[in-house]
Amino acid sequence: MFFEPGEKHWHGATAQIGMIHVAITETVNGKAVDWLEPVTDAQYAK
Repeated sequence: MFFEPGEKHWHGATAQIGMIHVAITETVNGKAVDWLEPVTDAQYAK
């Protein structure tokens, strides 16, 4: 997958399916990532 700079996206596991995440990122002005808000337990359970 490819995401444009500034494009919000998320990825994650479910209670039944695990996940491995490997990312290659570029650094812009010394910063490689902007973390978004955490997912709540209710959102995760969907």
